[in-house]
Amino acid sequence: MIQKKRRERHIYRCLLLLLTLIGAVVTAVGNRQSTVGATALEATDLVAEIPLRVQTTEYQMDAQGIRVPGYALNNVAGSPALPVWSRVVTLPPTGSWEVSYTSEGAQELKAPTSLPAVPVPDQQAISAELTHSLPDAIPLLDQPDPAIYGADALYPPQPVTAGKEQWQRGQRLLVVRAFPFQYNPVTGRLLYHPDLRITIRVQSGTEAHALKPAGGTAAFAGSVEGALRIYTGERGIYRLSYGELQAAGVAVGTLDPATFAVSYLGQPVDIQRIGDGDSTFESGEAVLFYAEPYEGRYLTRNVYWFTYGGTPSALIRARSAPRQGTVVEQITQTLHIEVNQRYMSRFPRPETGDRWFGAPLSVNNSQPPTSTLATQKYNLTLDDPTLVGTIELHAVVHGTHNLAPRPDHSIALRLNSHEVGQYQWDGVREKVISATLPATWLDGTPNRLTLEANLAHFPPDSLFSYTVYPDYFEITYPALADAEGESIYIEEMV
Repeated sequence: MIQKKRRERHIYRCLLLLLTLIGAVVTAVGNRQSTVGATALEATDLVAEIPLRVQTTEYQMDAQGIRVPGYALNNVAGSPALPVWSRVVTLPPTGSWEVSYTSEGAQELKAPTSLPAVPVPDQQAISAELTHSLPDAIPLLDQPDPAIYGADALYPPQPVTAGKEQWQRGQRLLVVRAFPFQYNPVTGRLLYHPDLRITIRVQSGTEAHALKPAGGTAAFAGSVEGALRIYTGERGIYRLSYGELQAAGVAVGTLDPATFAVSYLGQPVDIQRIGDGDSTFESGEAVLFYAEPYEGRYLTRNVYWFTYGGTPSALIRARSAPRQGTVVEQITQTLHIEVNQRYMSRFPRPETGDRWFGAPLSVNNSQPPTSTLATQKYNLTLDDPTLVGTIELHAVVHGTHNLAPRPDHSIALRLNSHEVGQYQWDGVREKVISATLPATWLDGTPNRLTLEANLAHFPPDSLFSYTVYPDYFEITYPALADAEGESIYIEEMV
């Protein structure tokens, strides 16, 4: 093991020759490098200048790699496992920023051997269909990234990097990372930075890279400078009553309804004020607004903001709408069923694709506990189905392995007592199932959709196990055109 402690700098200052050599290295690698932001800042434009200093005076280096007390190791799979220092810095609320650095006393070292890479998870070693025998931890492989270990270049390219800024609890944060060692896997060159001086400069007169979110942490948790965060669920008209605002901590007796406003993603939302029209908000009065559901991947609710004491929202305008044409008695409704229980990162889906699935259906007759049949049942909560015409069933399921028999996955669907069909496919991919069925099949109490995985779907001894993960199901069916809860939402079919 090589163990080194760098002496105090004043000892070296007496050696002119060594100073000359060090100065040459600094000239080569320590010039001011801009890692984020390309525009030079004038001194008069500065809002803040944040200095950081990373002094790495002690390290250990051997065949197992390089370690620095108190530093973490780089965690990018397949890259050199180098020590890394990191710090979260609080930036001013606005202004563009750049990060620069200088390296004092930089010097080249010779690595004693090829430095190890960060282990890579062995996803192929995990058998997703045998969930009862999964290991406690994912096995790891020594698999250096050829794009890094085959390139005649230093890794990382710069010893100082900055991540994307983030907002948390009203603060604008930036993660800065420093690598005291850069490594060239081809030549074995090791560049050591014992003293990195980092400067973060923030420029005035420009907006931040990311918009600052408004304050508050929960729905109706309390007023925040005249604003309340409102969580909404389903599409519809929402009512904020005098009592609800009072319970949220708003001093309702001091409010002027003429200053009420609702917004979504910074855009104004029209409102309706229920009251006597004077400048005092009183018991029995309320504010109405229309909210849409959240349709992204990461939330189950949407977020609106209610503010008071500022610029008001426009009022919802009433108009006469006399009835015309034929009265609609039947509409089409869609029930979406999606149970998110398992996150499957190894499935080959697009980067933006959903990776949450329901509980798997697993069958096997090769090792205990054996089970050649697996079923899952879903109760269907339908809204006044008419049992006239047809229904559309759409399902997406996913396979987990690729074995010799082709196909090697099978699923059967049953709606109440009616067999929808048996569907087979091959490999680690999704299977999309679509079927047009008689509406009279919605004759259950309750209506129920059943999934079945069965080894009997295959010839004897041709397949010993397989697993299917349900993604989601949709049933589009004819229903009565009736309003419930004094409202009905009608959308044109595309």
